[in-house]
Amino acid sequence: MHTLGTMVPKTETDKFFQLRVNEQFTRDLDELRRLEPDLPSRAEMVRRLIDRALKPRKRQQRSH
Repeated sequence: MHTLGTMVPKTETDKFFQLRVNEQFTRDLDELRRLEPDLPSRAEMVRRLIDRALKPRKRQQRSH
């Protein structure tokens, strides 16, 4: 996992993942990107959002 503001370095085990989205999703994502202090790429913003969504679940799994 990465920390906020850093790009994930590419490794040999990384998997390529594509996502098809509509214009509204792209606009909403761009709006969120502008709220970040470093204006991440769209791909990086999606990674951050997924990381944020998974953090509570990962914490819960560790406590059990």
